[in-house]
Amino acid sequence: MKWRKANSFFSFTRSEREGVISLLVLLLLAAGVKRYVNARKADVPLPSELQVYEYIHELEQQEKAQRSPRNSPYKKNKEHTPEAYFRFDPNTLDDQGWVALGLSNKQVESLRKYQSYGAHFSEKEDLRKVYVLDSLWLTRHWDDIEIKLPEKESSQNTDEYTPQENAEVIETPAVQLVELNAADTLSLQAVSGIGAYSARKIFNFRDALGGFNSTEQLQEVYGLHPDTYLRVLEMLTVNPSLIEQKDINRLDADSLRQHPYISWKVANAIVKYREHHGDYSDINDLKELYLISDSLFLKLKPYLSTGHDH
Repeated sequence: MKWRKANSFFSFTRSEREGVISLLVLLLLAAGVKRYVNARKADVPLPSELQVYEYIHELEQQEKAQRSPRNSPYKKNKEHTPEAYFRFDPNTLDDQGWVALGLSNKQVESLRKYQSYGAHFSEKEDLRKVYVLDSLWLTRHWDDIEIKLPEKESSQNTDEYTPQENAEVIETPAVQLVELNAADTLSLQAVSGIGAYSARKIFNFRDALGGFNSTEQLQEVYGLHPDTYLRVLEMLTVNPSLIEQKDINRLDADSLRQHPYISWKVANAIVKYREHHGDYSDINDLKELYLISDSLFLKLKPYLSTGHDH
């Protein structure tokens, strides 16, 4: 009786025997796979000491490149495309000549559009009216500008009319200039060529800017036709002292980005730089920001303040 109990204890059912066989098969497969993997590892050569050193050196070079000022979000890239220097007449210079002088194709296109409205350069100062030609570019090429005026045709008519001494002289009334930064919409409409629609557009743009720094900025007013701009230009004047400036040491990014010339990225960079380096001591500190180019700085300078500039 005891023998039967012991025999039944060490015996297996059919399903149990199948389970044991399956387990043994899995163990054999696992052992074979492990042996195969170990054999493969033995075939892979370990890197030499020189290879390890070269790899570490490459990583160090990549880290230095990432830390260089060129990749800093607060520093500007000082490199610039070389530009040629030669004497030129802005009235006759072709597109390739303008590009050689450092202008982009887009800037040349804007310049041609300006000239297509009948603009002609009679003197060097006329070039300051072209918004794409910033003051730094003009300073670099000022001495090379050579404007050739057309020669006046001599009159061959000897019977040229001369006014009589006693003839009545009709005086033309002087044009009443309108100051852009102080004028309301009604004052603007008093200028010949500016209607209610254009007056409202000019007023809204001036309000967003904080004031006009030059009459050339009227070209940026959305909806103002270029013909209208050229027609009213001589009847307008600007007093830059009336500009309302933004304090870059007090305003947050949301407030700064409201200005037409300041994008969200630029506004955020101004605030981040202030948080890392403390308050701006001078408006020229903005030149340290990578996102602010020389041309953008010149546009922004009249509109920004450190709170203690004056």
